[in-house]
Amino acid sequence: MNKSLLELARDVYRVLHGAAPGMSREQLAKALQQGDRQMRDAVALASEKAAPFGVVLGLDPQDERYYLIELAKADEAGIARARRIVMYLRSYFESSHRRYSALAEAFARGTGQSLDPVQQADLFAASDDPEAILRSLALELMRVKLEGGAARELSRALQYLGLDRSVAA
Repeated sequence: MNKSLLELARDVYRVLHGAAPGMSREQLAKALQQGDRQMRDAVALASEKAAPFGVVLGLDPQDERYYLIELAKADEAGIARARRIVMYLRSYFESSHRRYSALAEAFARGTGQSLDPVQQADLFAASDDPEAILRSLALELMRVKLEGGAARELSRALQYLGLDRSVAA
């Protein structure tokens, strides 16, 4: 009988709640009687469902074990472990966001189209970051034929940003 992801997430919570020293990836997958991918998906859902109740659930990168930490009851070591779990997840988010941003920018630069159907091609309009503003301005100017000093300054900006003018041509 195949369990739903929600049922597996409930199982993750139950299994980790009683696992004082945490569980390795292999131990948790075995306890759930699931493969690694299904187990990780269930952990992700369990983590989302438990968070509003002050519970951090996930992999501690320090010892590569899964834990369930009830923050209201946690000691200093538990709080430190919860922090590592959250920061480990953040590192995945940040690297994924960097990849997405680079690909979305390449798509916009290469096609002149935004991936966001609500906004048009300017992916950086809401940014307060001077480099993002310069990048947005340079990408827009690449679409225009510039001459003289304006063309030289655009070339300098593109060089600074690590962009190649031929990308827009």
